[in-house]
Amino acid sequence: MGKKLPFVIAVCLLLLIAVPLTSVHAVSVGDYIDDGIVVDEDESYCGCCHEHNHAGIFAKISCMFCKISQFFKNLFGNAEENVEHKYVITNTKAATCQVAGYESYKCLVCQKTVTHSFAKLDHKTEVLKAVSATCTESGLSQGSRCSVCNTILVEQTIVPAFGHAYDDGIVITAPVCEKEGKRVFTCATCGDTKTETIEALEHDWEDEVIEAPTCTESGAMARVCQLCETYIEREIIPALGHAYDGGVVITEADCETDGVRRYTCANCNDAYTESIAALGHIIPHNANVVCYPYNDAQSAGCLTINFACARCSDPKSGLPYFRYEYNDYKAVIKNASGVSLYATTEEALVASKNGDTVIVGIEDTINADATVPAGVTLLIPCDNVMTGYTVNGFNPDNPSKEGSAVLYRTLTIAENATLTVNGTVLINAVTGREGGGSVIPYDNSGNYGQIRLYGDIRVGNGGLLDCAGFVENEGGTVTLESGATMYETFAMEKWRGGSYVTNNRLFTPIYERHMNNMRATLYIESGAALIGSGKMYAQNQYYYARFPQIDNTNGIIRLGEGAHVIREIDVAADRDIYSFYGDIVFDKSSLNCAGYDLETSAVTYLFDGDMTFNFYAGTITVNYNFGFLPGGIVNLYDGAAFEIVKLASWAMFDQGFYEIESTLWSEGHKYTTGRANAVLNVYENATVQAAEPKARLLGDVVVKGGTVGSVALKTFTYSVPNGGNGSEAYPASSGSYILTLNIITE
Repeated sequence: MGKKLPFVIAVCLLLLIAVPLTSVHAVSVGDYIDDGIVVDEDESYCGCCHEHNHAGIFAKISCMFCKISQFFKNLFGNAEENVEHKYVITNTKAATCQVAGYESYKCLVCQKTVTHSFAKLDHKTEVLKAVSATCTESGLSQGSRCSVCNTILVEQTIVPAFGHAYDDGIVITAPVCEKEGKRVFTCATCGDTKTETIEALEHDWEDEVIEAPTCTESGAMARVCQLCETYIEREIIPALGHAYDGGVVITEADCETDGVRRYTCANCNDAYTESIAALGHIIPHNANVVCYPYNDAQSAGCLTINFACARCSDPKSGLPYFRYEYNDYKAVIKNASGVSLYATTEEALVASKNGDTVIVGIEDTINADATVPAGVTLLIPCDNVMTGYTVNGFNPDNPSKEGSAVLYRTLTIAENATLTVNGTVLINAVTGREGGGSVIPYDNSGNYGQIRLYGDIRVGNGGLLDCAGFVENEGGTVTLESGATMYETFAMEKWRGGSYVTNNRLFTPIYERHMNNMRATLYIESGAALIGSGKMYAQNQYYYARFPQIDNTNGIIRLGEGAHVIREIDVAADRDIYSFYGDIVFDKSSLNCAGYDLETSAVTYLFDGDMTFNFYAGTITVNYNFGFLPGGIVNLYDGAAFEIVKLASWAMFDQGFYEIESTLWSEGHKYTTGRANAVLNVYENATVQAAEPKARLLGDVVVKGGTVGSVALKTFTYSVPNGGNGSEAYPASSGSYILTLNIITE
């Protein structure tokens, strides 16, 4: 052991030289901290006070008395004050560059503890060198880190490779047609090289004429590349063809003889001739034009023209001249000066002026929007002399008791085309029959014209559409604007007869009638008029009357401001459907017939049993007596308010009406039988009332959610007197028909 001691001492001396001496603790024995002093942990304190350091048996006895003394001091509030604690070091953690340090102390007398913290140490910086970038490789920026804990203080960033700086290149192989070339590029920084392909050139072709063409012979050409002088196959150049001049007349044409014209080629002097068509005869305005129907076997729907040519004065007459020389004409303009022919109805309308009549000569179609100007009449005729209105101002009469409707001429209005009527359109027809009595139907009884309506017709203010013939529904609509008028055949089918009516003025004499020659949808604005054209034959002559149906001045039905009505004809069900929108008034109509001034207010006006009235939002006012024959339907929908005022009545007749009539008449065929009772339907949010003392609501009223207000009189007796002469046609007996209000709630 004695030999090893010098070696140990030597090692310790080396360690002392190699490692710097540093204090383990922040304080040393004898240093003051806070409210005490640092003492050696080996020192002995008895714990009686902070001043004595007792050791040995006697010290402990002495300490005991000290403790007793301190007890009483503490008991009476005389505890130690401002004592000097005797601290020893209990725990130590040195600070580094990553974490803070601390040191803890404890008093050997009272066990009080104190801790002191120490801030982190500063990092020791070590520089990280930058790395330069190259053309192809990236570099790094300069950075730094702590040499003690390796914490990165300044991050090194990547410096991207800056890429090659190639020059514009040198062509080492030039491109040619259909063969690529090459170009080499060199980097000015590092000397690196790259090679690129140069796209092959395209041939630059130009045509070179090898053989020149002529008027009749073809030529040839070759296609040559202007870059590489390569040739490809030859192509044919077509013959040029003759370049003829405008021609020189060799022989003049006249009305009937062809002429000759010579044409010469400017290139080769070749020549040919052609005929000049005969000029044709000039039709003067005073020519006699006759329009034949399609059902005429001889003329086959053509126009026959009699005239003397205005060019050569040669007289021409008869159908053959029209067939072969004028068959491109479909319309005629007729006026005081004569006639003119036009290829289409549209062209004739464009050319027409005030006072002209445009006549559809043969079947034609209006394919685009067209207008009938004010003062012009467009006639769809019903006879071969193109008769319009006759001397009585009406359409032609039937001179016989017999006859049926036969189609004569058709004008079609194509889909998407609109015919605007500012003048007059007369769809002419033969109506009526030369026979008196209540069994003669005064309807269409001969040839008639018609319009097939795929497009639309709009009748403007002052315009007139006279529908004596028919408008067939092909999907179009007819609109009567405010101020427009439409005449329509008012055809009486069943009525009582003049003698019987003289003795019974309670009802209108007309039982069954129709007014539906307009089969297309009809839209009537407030201020427009729908007027029936009626005829009756008696005392060996015809009597005529215009009977206003919808008219704000003199109509049975009058439309309030902003109101309108839409009429549709259900041909299959043989039913006329009127849909009313807005405020409506049922009033009286005045007319003159056979020299008599008549008013509907003097009778109960009867609506046909094949009619339906639909009323929508608005007030419907009834000022006079009206009734619906059996089969009639009235519908009041949401918002309709039906009001019967003053002495007026609204009657929905049941089958009893016909029963009492049939007992008094041998002519039962005068009355339509088998129809259901007429009915008034009152739907939800609709109302009907006859509030005034003598206003009457009669017949079947079905309440379907609506309201029927006060009704003063529920029953009424209609007297049916005899004719007064006792004949079979006019019964000697009389009868009565009692109609009662029958309210049915569903």
